[in-house]
Amino acid sequence: MKLKILLSVFLSTIVAVSGLSQDTKTRCLSVDAGIDFISGGPPEKDYIRADRGQFFSDFPTTSLRGLFYRNYVSIKGEKTVLNNKVGLVSGIRYTRTESSIGKESYWSNSSDFFYLLLRQEETRTDYLKVNEITQLAGYLAIPLEIRIYPYRPRAFNVYYKIGGDVNYRLHSRARTVFFNRDMKVFEDEIENIIEKPWVFYSSFHLGVGFRIGMVDKPGVNVEIHIPVTMIRGGKQDFVTPEAGTGIQLNARIPF
Repeated sequence: MKLKILLSVFLSTIVAVSGLSQDTKTRCLSVDAGIDFISGGPPEKDYIRADRGQFFSDFPTTSLRGLFYRNYVSIKGEKTVLNNKVGLVSGIRYTRTESSIGKESYWSNSSDFFYLLLRQEETRTDYLKVNEITQLAGYLAIPLEIRIYPYRPRAFNVYYKIGGDVNYRLHSRARTVFFNRDMKVFEDEIENIIEKPWVFYSSFHLGVGFRIGMVDKPGVNVEIHIPVTMIRGGKQDFVTPEAGTGIQLNARIPF
């Protein structure tokens, strides 16, 4: 429901702003790439117990971190209206998301392990020692943005924006790093135990951008997004994203 409301409001705003102006419009085509880092709380799952040492018998999961980040590439078009003070942007995007449990940071692995419940029967319970689980997914997305250009055009300009995208999952897979590498034969079983990636999700952000180059010439944009938030389509998350920051680089060609 939140996803539908956000998309409806966004589209209505773009259509309304586009219809307000009859002045000369500037158009450009751009290719961008970006990355978002989203914080997540400690994972609380029935199938995970984190190892805190031999004197901790309850194995609390607060020792684990849930990390989420995504990167993307897009092809977008922009049309400016209202005397080139407002830019309306949309296009197509491919987004890659990575969710992980057990890593110490986004790009470093952990030497610690946690216990993952493999199966439980009446008289037997099987656990695996796991260093980390990473879930990867690829999405086809539609980005939507409104940019505000309050200042006179120069070779270097600052602008502000509100943006987001709507994503549909194309593919996904999970990777597990085991404490004992011989346990890799159970990797497919673990993928069936953990939560699936969202089929649909959307993101929303506010940002400030730096436009380098004159409006009617090829140039580059650099954007900083804060905050970046996620709106998910499902009730269960492998990693529950909260809020974060992002950066986007953009090469544009006017036409």
